[in-house]
Amino acid sequence: MTLYFGGKTISQNSKIKYEEYDGSTTYLQGEYSSILLPKDLLLLRKYCFSNNTSLQSISIPNSVTSIGLECFSGCTSLQSVTFEEPCQITELPYASFLNCPSLESITIPSSVESIHLECFGYSWDSNTTLQTITINKPTDSISGAPWGAANATIVWNG
Repeated sequence: MTLYFGGKTISQNSKIKYEEYDGSTTYLQGEYSSILLPKDLLLLRKYCFSNNTSLQSISIPNSVTSIGLECFSGCTSLQSVTFEEPCQITELPYASFLNCPSLESITIPSSVESIHLECFGYSWDSNTTLQTITINKPTDSISGAPWGAANATIVWNG
């Protein structure tokens, strides 16, 4: 099932819980495999998609300026995250992609200036499955690698 998100009504499916405040998501939980976010969405608040075990892919529109902490944590089926260019997000906060075992690679847009030390996993845990982090910036321009993804290869593309 694909959830079309935006406006007052998103779905007739009673399994979806949703709140919106000033054009930003505050809470969105339910069972859906992909989601289409509105092109004018400003931010994804903390825990927005956390623990959605059905979500497989998401494309974040370039209107989004901020992602809240633990936004995608516990999305155990998440395989694909796309940041629409030109991206405005400058930070990936704590545990943004914690416990996402199906996510094997991710490309970080050039707009990102800061990645929290435990964005992809806990620093003491080497069991993350993320294999490749591609960053569209010059080598070592963001400190703290591998940001909790102990087994990941960092590819600097800038």
